[in-house]
Amino acid sequence: MIFTGLTFDYDLRVEAQTARGTRRSCTRPDVGTVWLGRAVSNRPVFNTPGMVGARPTFEIRGRLLILRSSDVEKQKFPAYFFGDRRSQSPPRDSERRHSFSALEREVHSVSVTVDGTLSSVLRVGDELHVGLYEGRRFCYHLTRNLALVLAAGTVTGRELEPGFVLTQEYEPDLDPPPEPKFMNLGGARLRVARITPMRPFITAQIGEQRFELVDGQAAFWNSCYVFLARSNNSFQMTFGAIPNPIFAAARLSQRVTEETVKCVARQMLRPAIRLR
Repeated sequence: MIFTGLTFDYDLRVEAQTARGTRRSCTRPDVGTVWLGRAVSNRPVFNTPGMVGARPTFEIRGRLLILRSSDVEKQKFPAYFFGDRRSQSPPRDSERRHSFSALEREVHSVSVTVDGTLSSVLRVGDELHVGLYEGRRFCYHLTRNLALVLAAGTVTGRELEPGFVLTQEYEPDLDPPPEPKFMNLGGARLRVARITPMRPFITAQIGEQRFELVDGQAAFWNSCYVFLARSNNSFQMTFGAIPNPIFAAARLSQRVTEETVKCVARQMLRPAIRLR
């Protein structure tokens, strides 16, 4: 079963920055930049706005992206989805005797670990898109004046900047198409769905240049660089599983190099997602 409520799709705008000190010792505090702003859900009003509401606030500090709900009525999910000790402890006898709703908790915030490079390249006024999709597939996409700064995570087919897009293509339909097959269910006939196989690479289109990338390969054109940490070649098809190719891309600069992009992509192979 896929819980569509455990997803989100937000546009973020960086509105302010501040400094926060975390004391390593009595003599050497570590001061880091904290980026603040508000997010807006991209979903239609008749859909669930996302696990932290329609207009959450956010902060980005170091390797952590935190979205906080500003709704009065917050989303509720089963307690075992939460990442603290309270949700991991076994239910008490009194909880077992109540309905399933008694084991639900309100979501006040959700945090995702990202590479610290994102925080280092942010500026006030930047626009950041973040999405968490079915199967815990996460991605973010930072632009400045419509130009790509940094993007990483799951390949979704979203345009990174005009003329720069990564897509998962499928094998063309057979010509002529094969005869349909049916399953006999005690007198009723159910048509068997035909799965169209995916091509064993990710397509990177940068302007007029087209690249076909598999695990560990990169492409560079006109200062745009993309690295594919994982393609669908290493994906094992199981019932209910969702392909999850992982990439990172950026316009290269003195701060963001090829090695930086590779490190960002590898960080996104196992992002930690935690509800509070």
